[in-house]
Amino acid sequence: MARFALELRALRDAAGFDAPTVDQIAARSHIPRSTLYAALRGRRVPTRPVLGALVTAWGGDPAEWLMKRTATEAELEAARHRRPVVPAPREPLPSVPAVERAPLPQQSGIGPSRGAAGFAADLRRLRMEAGNPSLRQIADRIRGNDALPTTVSHSSLGDVFRGRRIPTWAVVRCIVWALDGDEREWQERWLRLRST
Repeated sequence: MARFALELRALRDAAGFDAPTVDQIAARSHIPRSTLYAALRGRRVPTRPVLGALVTAWGGDPAEWLMKRTATEAELEAARHRRPVVPAPREPLPSVPAVERAPLPQQSGIGPSRGAAGFAADLRRLRMEAGNPSLRQIADRIRGNDALPTTVSHSSLGDVFRGRRIPTWAVVRCIVWALDGDEREWQERWLRLRST
C-alpha cells in the first residue's frame, strides 16, 4: 500500500505547480480532504471515486490506476492470508474471569502489582521484537484469525501493554500469536503471574 501511495504522490508531483491542490480537488469532488490525504499517505486503499478524482485532476490514466488499485488490493489480501492459522489448544486452558483490573494508585496507594507491570514490560519487548506494530495493527491481525478464541480491541490492548490489566489467557494467546511469540513460553509466564 505504501508503494501505491508513493506512486500517487509521484503523479501529483509530475503534474507540476499549476496542478490542482488537494483542497481544490476536495471542493470540486465533494470528497473530504482527510479522505484524499489518507490516500496520499497510504493509510488505506482509496475508493474508486477518490482515486478517480485525484488521478483525473493530475492528468493520470484512470484505467491504469484502477488496475494498480486492484493489484494493490490483491497483494494486501494475499498478505492477510499468509498469516499462519493457530491450531486449537491440545489441552484445556485454565478458566479465569475475563479481565481483572490491577489496583489504581488513587485506590490503594501502591499502584499496579510488580507482577503485572513486569508481564506488561515483557509483552512490550515482544512487541518491539515483532517490529513495534501499532495497537490497531495487532487488533486487526487478531480479528483476521478465526481460529483464535477471542478478539481484542486496540484500547484493551493498550491497557494490557501498560500493565493496567492482568489479561485472560485467551487475550495473551491472541497477542502472542499476533506478535509471533512462543505460545507455551507465554502460557508458563502467564500461569506464574496468576499464581502470585
